[in-house]
Amino acid sequence: MPQKHDSRRFIYTGDSCISLIHALFRQNRLNVSVTMRSSNVIKTLWADYEFLKILSVKIAELMRLDESIPVDLTINIRSAHIVP
Repeated sequence: MPQKHDSRRFIYTGDSCISLIHALFRQNRLNVSVTMRSSNVIKTLWADYEFLKILSVKIAELMRLDESIPVDLTINIRSAHIVP
């Protein structure tokens, strides 16, 4: 559901490996919580993590938050594949 800037939240859902992103601006902090359906933690998690860091900054920009606002990124991996 589309959110207005003053709602102070953003929710994305999808059927890809990154299945849920929930961003909340609370107590002068941006909390970004991500649920990943699966990840190959040895080969691709680093790239997912870098992408999610960039995405968190972009969310803060779209919410028009000051650059000094802290961003807390929490990642939950439902199925971690450890395949060399």
